[in-house]
Amino acid sequence: MARTINEIQQVILAEKASHEELDVLDSTSKVSIWRLWIYITAFVIWSLEMIFDTHKAEVSSMIAELKPHTARWYRNKALAFQFGFALLPDSDIFDNEGHTDEEIEASKIVKYSAVVEAENESRLVIKIAGESAGVLSKIDDEQQEAFEKYIKEIRDAGVLVTIINYLPDRLYLNITIKRNPLVLDSEGTSFLAAKKPVEETIAAFLKYLPLASWF
Repeated sequence: MARTINEIQQVILAEKASHEELDVLDSTSKVSIWRLWIYITAFVIWSLEMIFDTHKAEVSSMIAELKPHTARWYRNKALAFQFGFALLPDSDIFDNEGHTDEEIEASKIVKYSAVVEAENESRLVIKIAGESAGVLSKIDDEQQEAFEKYIKEIRDAGVLVTIINYLPDRLYLNITIKRNPLVLDSEGTSFLAAKKPVEETIAAFLKYLPLASWF
């Protein structure tokens, strides 16, 4: 990012101060010859840095427009979805002007996402899930409609996308758990906390499994 003219001038003045042979240039007048030359030099450097910034922005824009996006990019964009917010014109970024951090965070209803390529056709499959009371849940129909519109707006041209937003599958486990009778009763409830730590631990483990493994 280009520095200001004043910032560049301060760097030049600091460098001048480190050379005793330049101490004879001691006029404090803003229109003294040596100060005017510092200003001219700083202006030229500032102009060059502005050109570099413009060039970088143009190159970044070209790359963004021409390079096909990865599955990771689609996943990150799914997590960045903001329900009830509009995109900036010709952009994949939401317009957050006038909204608080709390409102912005509350609008991000997609808490989990995974993206894979379909095995038998050229298509991306985006699986999403929200969260309710700490438990994974599907987003509602209106939210899904908005999400699908969002993906349609930001996807690469020609890329086919399928959105998966289902209720969680039921998991049945046949396992043997050995308990400490000093800590848990016969139903697995903690004597002290009146909770079932084994069930809670299993639920927490499943919750943080990579969503891609659920396909």
